[in-house]
Amino acid sequence: MNPVDCKFSGIYKFTNKLNGKVYIGQAINMYKRFLQHRRLKDDFNFARALKKYGVDNFSFEAIERVDDIEQLDAKEQYWLDYYQSYTKDKGYNTVIFVNSPTKGRKREPWETANGLAALKKQREEIGHPWLGRSHSEAAKKKLSDDRKGKPVSEQTLLAKIAAKSKPVAQIDLKTGKIIKVWSSGSEIKRQLGIPESAIGYACKGGYYSPSRQRWFCRNNICKGFEWQHVSKEGASAIVPINAGKHIETQKKPVCQIDIDTGKVIQVWPCVSSIHGLPGLSKEAIRRTCANKPKWCAVNKKFYTPKSTYGGFRWQYA
Repeated sequence: MNPVDCKFSGIYKFTNKLNGKVYIGQAINMYKRFLQHRRLKDDFNFARALKKYGVDNFSFEAIERVDDIEQLDAKEQYWLDYYQSYTKDKGYNTVIFVNSPTKGRKREPWETANGLAALKKQREEIGHPWLGRSHSEAAKKKLSDDRKGKPVSEQTLLAKIAAKSKPVAQIDLKTGKIIKVWSSGSEIKRQLGIPESAIGYACKGGYYSPSRQRWFCRNNICKGFEWQHVSKEGASAIVPINAGKHIETQKKPVCQIDIDTGKVIQVWPCVSSIHGLPGLSKEAIRRTCANKPKWCAVNKKFYTPKSTYGGFRWQYA
């Protein structure tokens, strides 16, 4: 019978085509249970066999339909005894008695008295009283309900941030020396007011524009400084991860020129270091210096920008 046609309760059987071993199970909807087995998310004896031999090497069969759900345990026990699938040479079932899973079963080492004593000693040594244990679903729900609506302490928040954060080195553009190593981007935001996203993009070497579908500003510069992630192990020694990759040729100096007089007002180390000019787009300044065409969404065509922008003339030095 096709598994799709088994959307009813009953007893099913998986048979290994290579060695003939079987697995007996019960389900209220056998087709759904068949799909759960094929997802290979479980980690018991039969699931490991599916991963080892491959799902295609097992055949599925609905051996008995059981409309009365209360009779599922009794029927499963009958077929377990019939195929003796709880023996290692005949099947993959680990339970001999359906209503008493541990009865007649060989215990794992950690389930014996010596194993429990060793586990208890290990818990005391590492200070982890819940090692090897897990809360029940009811206990988990109760703990979740108790925590809902309660504010998280600042100490807990800082601990979570510290666990996920990456140290960031603030580097001087002229000297190339590290000014300070910040513990995270959030600390930089609190102290300097620079957005975390800007620091993250700078550390990655630029930022990605979903609308343009490309990266911009392929350098590590933001707000007049260079930023790099440093390893937590080497943060004490202040060793940047990208140490030695400072290429000065990639940083083109930009001249800000007065339109009327033609005199140079200021020479910036690069486009990304330009600051103190609100309303000006650094990408527009970069296009102006490079004289690259710009796409006009209104007229739906490219046009070549002028050498002036924002009341100044811009060009690479």
